[in-house]
Amino acid sequence: MHKIQQLIKQINKTHKHLGELIAMNIIAAKAKKTILNVAPAGCGKSTATDTTYFLMKDRLRQGETLFADGKIEKAEKCFLKILEHDPQNKEVLNNLGVIAFQSQQIENAIDYFDKSLKLDPFYKDAVLNYTHLLKELKLLNEASPFLYKIMEKYPNDKELNQPSCSPQYLLS
Repeated sequence: MHKIQQLIKQINKTHKHLGELIAMNIIAAKAKKTILNVAPAGCGKSTATDTTYFLMKDRLRQGETLFADGKIEKAEKCFLKILEHDPQNKEVLNNLGVIAFQSQQIENAIDYFDKSLKLDPFYKDAVLNYTHLLKELKLLNEASPFLYKIMEKYPNDKELNQPSCSPQYLLS
């Protein structure tokens, strides 16, 4: 009998079906693709989690730190790398929109914000950033539907209730 088969049999004696999960995780861990969460006997299910999500979150934080430190080009490269693996990441698209806006790449900024808001029209950061961009371009009428939607959805949001974020201020 193979070592992994022995391991499966031994573990399944005390944790039903956990042996298969551990065997799969041993194989996957060698490829560094999963995290195994083992629950004690009688305390619920053991699970295996894809680590890609955690790697992308770490890269996102790294990109945001680089951006905050003024390392804009490195931050942009970091965000673009994330997009290669997760083209539907609204946070990354928003961050790239901010970088493009600050670099006066207006068409790119609009494209990034638009993509972010197509994924989640209630994503507050993208709505506010897009609104500020459109205010600069004197095209706020295009942003007002997004702005009013998030104001309705988050009526008690402290950031949205700041005078600089109010529709009256932004749309004036």
